[in-house]
Amino acid sequence: MHSMAIVDQKRAARLRDARQDAGFDSAAEAADALDVAIPTYQAHENGNRGFRWPEAERYARLFGVRIEWLVFGRGPMKIGGASLQGRIEALPPSQQEQVLRFLEFVESGAAMRVRREMPEDERGYPPRPTSKPKPKTGT
Repeated sequence: MHSMAIVDQKRAARLRDARQDAGFDSAAEAADALDVAIPTYQAHENGNRGFRWPEAERYARLFGVRIEWLVFGRGPMKIGGASLQGRIEALPPSQQEQVLRFLEFVESGAAMRVRREMPEDERGYPPRPTSKPKPKTGT
């Protein structure tokens, strides 16, 4: 039973962190935005009362966080993680160069030319069904 209280307190702390990160100055302000009774939301945020999945979905959506992070503490807090530029800058220089060459290749339109020239069965998706003309019925 004691471990459940710890999990609930961690979840409550993540809820509070998400609310603050989203720019809500108080639990009451968030409760108003959610159209939830202030004491109910405060109890969720201070860990006195757990919250269920439907509530977690609403909270995650409003606060712009991943529900897996909010409920279970898994993965990054934010949807989408770091910006693409930040992720590229975090790579070693040799990998940054590979990414830049690939982006130049895509930007040049060469990727689409290569794809069009490639046989359909090698493009990574099933071939398109051929449509046969429907026979006309006599009237």
